Amino acid sequence: MNIKITQTILILVTYWLSSVVYVGKTLAEVANMLAMSPFDAAIQLVQQGDVRVASFNMAESDLTAFMTQPWVVTSSDGTNGHPRKFASFAQKYHQYVKEKKWLTLTEYLNRSTTLTANILGLDNRGKIKLGFPQI
Repeated sequence: MNIKITQTILILVTYWLSSVVYVGKTLAEVANMLAMSPFDAAIQLVQQGDVRVASFNMAESDLTAFMTQPWVVTSSDGTNGHPRKFASFAQKYHQYVKEKKWLTLTEYLNRSTTLTANILGLDNRGKIKLGFPQI
């Protein structure tokens, strides 16, 4: 397993009491704590039960390729500890509409509302329109 990648995988949540010490640590740190390879540490974590991670190893070229596709919508990772639990939409607007200009304001709004509602099959949602419920 690539050492650099093991430093970009962050343990967010575990669902067994004995593993709470791993939350907030990278896979490399957990492997060091367990005195085993990162590969074996990952296997052990998965075998013990459900574990949630955040991965910080995407290249900007990957982000550009995905985000500019017309079918990609805005979402957030609601897992406790995940950096995108809060502010996903604000960060996407600031970084990818205002700063990098990868998306227009219209594309951003559509992918954050109408397109998402359509994909999820949510009728009468995702638009500011007469007759649509406003929350």
